[in-house]
Amino acid sequence: MNQEINIDFIYGQIDKDNSGSITIDELRVFLGENEVSYLDMDVKEIMSELDKNNDGVITAEEFKDCFNKLLDKLG
Repeated sequence: MNQEINIDFIYGQIDKDNSGSITIDELRVFLGENEVSYLDMDVKEIMSELDKNNDGVITAEEFKDCFNKLLDKLG
């Protein structure tokens, strides 16, 4: 449960317009604000990995699914 709260918080930090989905521009802004060095190609790769239905945005469900898989791998 605590992990879900953290995932929701992180998602909310990226979804600046509170639309319920993360666009590639919001992802770029988030990475830049957090001083993460990236190439445009990297952001597109992240989007394609998280955007499972290929609609051009990352939904909360897609984001949580990916995060939960990552947390499971990390043990």
